[in-house]
Amino acid sequence: MPRYHLNLYNDEVTIDHEGVILPDLDEVKRYAIHGGREVIAAHVMAGKALFMSHHIDITNTEGAVLHSVSFGDLVQVRS
Repeated sequence: MPRYHLNLYNDEVTIDHEGVILPDLDEVKRYAIHGGREVIAAHVMAGKALFMSHHIDITNTEGAVLHSVSFGDLVQVRS
């Protein structure tokens, strides 16, 4: 199975050097969505500002970006 890396771009840049082994890109997208929502929840609970432009890049072992998950796509904000 392939190894994917999920690099987080929010208040700080966090590069995933270890990666995760999952069967395919669809599965790693679901994994990134879940992780992104956890990051969003932690920001909200800490009272931090939430920027919808923050994102997670999914890369292969060579560093090529295969998909990007924007925080703005992970939640619905209504007023």
